[in-house]
Amino acid sequence: QAGVPKVGPGGFEEPSVYCGRVLLSMEVEERSLKKEPSPASIALKPKDTSGMWADAMQKMFFRFHCFFGQEFKTDFLKGSVQVEFQVGRKRVACKPVEKSDRGVYEIFEAVEIELDLPFDDERDNPDGSGQPSKGRGWWHPLCFIQRLPDVIVKVYKVSGLTVVGDILRENAKIDMGDREMLGMWRGSVQSVLGGGDLEMWMDNVFIGQERSDNQTGQPPAPGMVEGVQSIMIAPGDTAPSPTKEAPWGKPGNDMSQTILNPYTGYQYVDLESDSTCAVGPDDPAGMVGFSCKLWMPTREKCANGPPKGPPVLSPWKAWNINKIPPPWSDMLKWSRYFSIRAHVYQAQGLPAKNGSGVASAFAELKFLNVPSVRTHTVYMTNNPTFDKTLVLNDIELFVLPREREVGAEEYMVDAEDYTEVEDNRLMLKLAPALEIQIHEETEGNTILLGRSYVKPADLFTRKVDPTYIELFRGNPEIEEGHLLVSFQVIEATEKIMKEPLVPLMPDHSMVKPDVKDTWTSPAPVKAIPMMDCKIQIQILGLRDLTSPYPMNLPINTPQVEICCDDPKTACTTKSSSRPSGTNANFMECVEIDVRLPEEKLYAPFLDFYVYDHTTLGFLPEVAVFDKPPIVAYGSMETSQFYPSDAEDDDASEDDDEMDEEAIERKKQKERKKKFFAMVSELKGKGEISGKEAKMLEKLFVKRDEAVVRAFEQYVDAPDPEKFIERVEEFINKADAIDDKVKKAKEEALKKKKLAEDKAKKAKSAAADKASKLKGATPG
Repeated sequence: QAGVPKVGPGGFEEPSVYCGRVLLSMEVEERSLKKEPSPASIALKPKDTSGMWADAMQKMFFRFHCFFGQEFKTDFLKGSVQVEFQVGRKRVACKPVEKSDRGVYEIFEAVEIELDLPFDDERDNPDGSGQPSKGRGWWHPLCFIQRLPDVIVKVYKVSGLTVVGDILRENAKIDMGDREMLGMWRGSVQSVLGGGDLEMWMDNVFIGQERSDNQTGQPPAPGMVEGVQSIMIAPGDTAPSPTKEAPWGKPGNDMSQTILNPYTGYQYVDLESDSTCAVGPDDPAGMVGFSCKLWMPTREKCANGPPKGPPVLSPWKAWNINKIPPPWSDMLKWSRYFSIRAHVYQAQGLPAKNGSGVASAFAELKFLNVPSVRTHTVYMTNNPTFDKTLVLNDIELFVLPREREVGAEEYMVDAEDYTEVEDNRLMLKLAPALEIQIHEETEGNTILLGRSYVKPADLFTRKVDPTYIELFRGNPEIEEGHLLVSFQVIEATEKIMKEPLVPLMPDHSMVKPDVKDTWTSPAPVKAIPMMDCKIQIQILGLRDLTSPYPMNLPINTPQVEICCDDPKTACTTKSSSRPSGTNANFMECVEIDVRLPEEKLYAPFLDFYVYDHTTLGFLPEVAVFDKPPIVAYGSMETSQFYPSDAEDDDASEDDDEMDEEAIERKKQKERKKKFFAMVSELKGKGEISGKEAKMLEKLFVKRDEAVVRAFEQYVDAPDPEKFIERVEEFINKADAIDDKVKKAKEEALKKKKLAEDKAKKAKSAAADKASKLKGATPG
């Protein structure tokens, strides 16, 4: 695990050390003897395991694809980074790279690891028959995958000497003294193969040469996963170079291109740091994108390897010489332009870094090398309210399509239902992360107070309600306050881009991230009602006030100022030194008139400042404008003493609307469930095909009028044949319309071509006439 967090250099106390695994078995048995048996009689002896795991080891060939990384803190001497992959005792490193003009570390390299896993053909037989599986080819790939040690990804900063050394030694030695680790990530092999999804591992696992080499049942059952015959390169031959038609794999061979697609199973992970890492307390560990593929030869192939036969060769090696095409390359062009909006409401619990303990902070939105945007500075509070929307326009984001040939055009502009929103969000997982920072402004300098990273794949096009996100500097385990914020990622041609930005204020959106049916809700964002309030504060006094002065000089005449969000609300007590400065009594009651949002999420803070009027110049660095210096500061959430009926009033105002919306959503959900069940039943009976069922489900989600009407008629009078007849009529009608549109387009193109030909002939005739006239004119 990661080191124990603490405040200090690096922000960590203990290193993370992975010491491998141990193979053991345990047994519990009841004993009737009063005396413990001799250890010699129950100890496991070498002869007891002499026949175990003596069969041929299972060979495994991993292919890791490393794409790019960001937020690595390098320096002048070590300005490059190197990514290393490790499985068990085996590890391999990519070539070091420097930061590119795009603001990321572009690696785009494939490397491989060959691993041997001890295996017992009888005891480890995964089909449960108890018979040796050698030569039969019947075993489940997860039997091996789940027994493998975790994958560990490490990122190092390296010097120019390391780069030269790697070229000369071809990565023969990885442990070089001129590199320092920046961060690491660890995950199961199954998770790595699935791109972070444990269920998707099969997309990147291949067995034997043909699909039939690994059967999951009795013959002639097909194999569970594909073989690698389509990507094999004959000895002495080289793999084809990437082209636009085939950026990976063999031209014209679809299966080879599917197997070698490096972007299948892509994931972008956050690294962790510990005390062994060369990062400072303000430095993040960084992020890196990668994917992995695994090929396993059959048990028969492993058994017939050395010393009996020829070695088992990797199918990946010949292909690894080719650089992985980046998403922005001419081969792929997987990028679109977006607008990023950060709706920054307020922060709470910021850790001021100046002598007064009170921050003057602003928020800043950053993305790679794009010029950042920031809010105004809110002075003298650790709980600032910004109410500002930060916008980054024309931002190029990489997208990951399901179909390579379709590319970036696969992104659905103005998505109409949640399925299209889901597809769009999956495409954005290839995009680098955004960063929101909070800085303190002191005498022209800025100090980082906290940061947070946001991945575009987690965002929506439409505005959602804000949430408090945790801020940190270097170690995510150490909180540095919270920020109330919401984000939008909007494709540049979306209709929503035409809607004017309005001043940010407490508001409420109908789009709920956990309710899919609301993701495309057209309902506008509503402002939260404000209420006129009077806050009454009884200030009794100070107790045990600690002196910030040198040599612990006493506080003599303190005074308290209270402010709620706006400096105009500030009110102060009289200064007092009775009975002493550190335990002064005030016995005053002050009142603040303020407008507060009815929803507690947006409730501001009360700030309490203690000034001392007799400092004699001891603390000039904490003087506030023309006021005496601050000797103490504190804050309190106004939500703690909101009027008891405020939430009830807020709820009662929207009760009818919310009830109607909730009832309608529930009704739609039940209808969708019934429709899907009906379609599934028809498919099970063979009335409709799987393709037709999927098409009907998609049409129903899109609330197609004809399909919905056919379903309503089916609910009133269940008749599968009539339903199919109505749907078929609609489909045939739609096909006819499509044919009509297609024919109209063809006619339009034909007319356009005829017009162009006519124009060309007229132009040619005019040119001939002009030429003849010119020839007939006397010189």
